[in-house]
Amino acid sequence: MMNVLIKETGIRETLQLIDRETGVDCARDLIGNYDGLGKEDHQFAYDEESEVYITSQENFDWWKRVLDDQQALEDRIAELSEEHGKDKVNEVIRNAGDNELEYQASAINTELDEAFGTENS
Repeated sequence: MMNVLIKETGIRETLQLIDRETGVDCARDLIGNYDGLGKEDHQFAYDEESEVYITSQENFDWWKRVLDDQQALEDRIAELSEEHGKDKVNEVIRNAGDNELEYQASAINTELDEAFGTENS
């Protein structure tokens, strides 16, 4: 779990993305893969003293939405894999192509809807 401090309000929040297979929180890894973590010039500046990532409300909201979308997708993929088999689900996911992170979950869900029926949510 990533502890976050919103610089405009001083409110503490958390971000997380749990891998259902391993139980590992991948939020920090995903944000880091998009060069979002670091010192002062990154989206999330780490304060070692308070052990918290500092960011703007706008940036937090964007990442919260993306991580929530990714979590819902991960959960759906796990359920579909149990029902239809992991290989078949992964083949459908590959058909979604390479999309920007913000639109990735939506694009994959569209492919999953076409292959396995509309999402029940």
